[in-house]
Amino acid sequence: MAPELSFPDKFKSGVKAVVALLALLGAVLVPSGAEAKYSICNETGYVLEAATGSDENGLMVTQGWLQILPGQCKLALKQKLAQKSYFLFARTISLYDQILRRFSGGRKLCISTSDFLIKGADKCSDPAQTYENFIEIKPKKPDWKTSLTEEVAYKPRQAALAGLQRLLAMAGYDIGDIDGVAGGMTNRALEDFMQKAGLEKASKTGPEVFNALISAVRRRQTESGLQICNETRFLIWSSIGQHEGEDIITRGWYKVLPGECIRPLRKPLDGQVIYSYGEAVDDKGKIAVKSGIKLIWAGKHQLCTRNSRFSIETQGKCTGKGQAKTAFRKIDLGGAKSWTIRYTEPQ
Repeated sequence: MAPELSFPDKFKSGVKAVVALLALLGAVLVPSGAEAKYSICNETGYVLEAATGSDENGLMVTQGWLQILPGQCKLALKQKLAQKSYFLFARTISLYDQILRRFSGGRKLCISTSDFLIKGADKCSDPAQTYENFIEIKPKKPDWKTSLTEEVAYKPRQAALAGLQRLLAMAGYDIGDIDGVAGGMTNRALEDFMQKAGLEKASKTGPEVFNALISAVRRRQTESGLQICNETRFLIWSSIGQHEGEDIITRGWYKVLPGECIRPLRKPLDGQVIYSYGEAVDDKGKIAVKSGIKLIWAGKHQLCTRNSRFSIETQGKCTGKGQAKTAFRKIDLGGAKSWTIRYTEPQ
C-alpha cells in the first residue's frame, strides 16, 4: 500500500514542476502599451487559455477561460485599468500531452475546469474549484498588453505557423520540424487539410483553420490513448504504468478534479496491459473515506512511485530518493488501443 500522500505535499510539488517548466520554456511576460484596455497576446506555438483576476470593491474576482490562438491577441478586460494590480494565469489547453505549459506567479486564486466567474476567489468553496498561482500585473497606463512567449522568440506570424505545424503533426501529418517557417512540407500538409475540411478559401492562419484542426485532433485522440475519469466528489491523484520494451515505466501524479476526465496518454496503447493506481483526498489532503472504506483504487503489483511528480523507469526495490512501493492494479487491454479508467465511489 502506498503511503498516504497529503494534498499540500503534492500541490507544492506541482508548483515546483511549473517553475521548472517555465525555466525550460524560457516563458516570459512582456508588458507594453496597447490600444485595447487589457489584452493578452499569444506568441507561443501552443493554443492557450487564460484567466484573469481583479479586486472589485474589496472582493477578489477571477474569470476564465479565454482561448487565445498562436499569434493572436485577445481583449481580456474591457474596462479601463484603474487598479494598481491585476492578475493573470495562462496554460496550454488540454489538447496537448501530459504536462501543461503554464504561465504562473505567486498569488494563489481559484479557478474552475469549465468557464467560470468566481467571486471571493481567495478561497475555493466548490469541489470543482482549485487553486492556481496567478501572476501580478501592474499596468503603467490605462491600456495595457501582456505577451506570453516561449524560449524561441517567435513573431506573431511565426507563432501562428508553429501552432499550425504542431496541430497538423498531432492530426497525423508529416510536417518536419516545428519551427514557425512555412516550408514545402508544411504548405502541402496545410493545403491538404484545408481542402478536406472544405476551407480552401479561409485564411491559412485564421481561426477557422485552427478550430477545424483542434476538432480533428480531438476526434483522433478519442480513438486512441488512455483516459482517466473522476466520477467521485473528491480530488483524485492517479498514476499509471506501462510496458516500454522490457521495462515498466511508472508516471504520476495526475490530478483529476471531481467530474473531470484527463488523457495522460494520447498515442495508441499497445493492446496488452497497463497498470493504474488512484487515491481520493478530502479538503485536508487526507485519504477520503466513504462508509468506512478508504477511497483507494489499488491492486497487487508493486511498482515504484514518489511523493512529487515522477517518471520512473527502473522498478524493483524502489530505492531511489523519495521512492516507495505502491500496489498498482493490472488492466488487461485485450488488444484495445484506447481505454478509460473510471474512478467511482462505493454504493
